[in-house]
Amino acid sequence: MSKEAFSRVAERYDRWYQEHEEIFNRELECLRKGVKGKRILEIGSGTGAFAKELGAVALDPALGALKIGKAKGLESVLGVAEKLPFRSKAFDCSYFVTSLCFVDSVEDAIKEAERVSKEVVACIIPKESDVAKLYEEKGRKGHELYKYAHFLSKKRLLEMGFNIVCDLEWFTCLKK
Repeated sequence: MSKEAFSRVAERYDRWYQEHEEIFNRELECLRKGVKGKRILEIGSGTGAFAKELGAVALDPALGALKIGKAKGLESVLGVAEKLPFRSKAFDCSYFVTSLCFVDSVEDAIKEAERVSKEVVACIIPKESDVAKLYEEKGRKGHELYKYAHFLSKKRLLEMGFNIVCDLEWFTCLKK
């Protein structure tokens, strides 16, 4: 299961953001174009790199990743996207950053995000991108994380009622 894999590699995963600061900053800038509000939730926060920058509550099913987020001072909650442990409309905005490709049910995860917040932002590595194709190949070869990934196309999210707010070559943020 992916949550155990993300727990095992949490420290290495967290270092990626420091080692690729320019990429992280461009993705953060893109994400900020969609995320608004005072009370914000990141669903699938991992170690909390984006949540820390946006002042968001961090939710993730990987305990190892959440521990790192908690050490950064984040409000960290153990949970899954398809069954969020929050009351309805508790947040102004909920967002996913490349985490939708790891959920069991994209539709249920989005439905739950809509239940707990006024707006939903989904940032994806588009299935049609070269980056997704590279990661899919790594997954076929047994990569410890990408073997669990099911990348989404922009078209699928547009059909679900999302609109593009920022589109980089490897990273697209959409808002509903």
